[in-house]
Amino acid sequence: MGANFPSLILKSSVARKKAHERSEFRAAFDLAFAFSQIHENMNQKLPRRIERKRDSIEFERSENQGQFS
Repeated sequence: MGANFPSLILKSSVARKKAHERSEFRAAFDLAFAFSQIHENMNQKLPRRIERKRDSIEFERSENQGQFS
């Protein structure tokens, strides 16, 4: 049994290293996923803001044309 002891330590440390690598990958994946969700949400809001700004500018122009006609 004593002869197998170093082998068990090696297997344990390899398993721990693999678990650590999986947890690092999972953390990186979760971060990338969260970033993609935020980015997607921002991209959806941006066109609406641009449309509101365009509508506001067009309204302002029509108001100004009415004043100077």
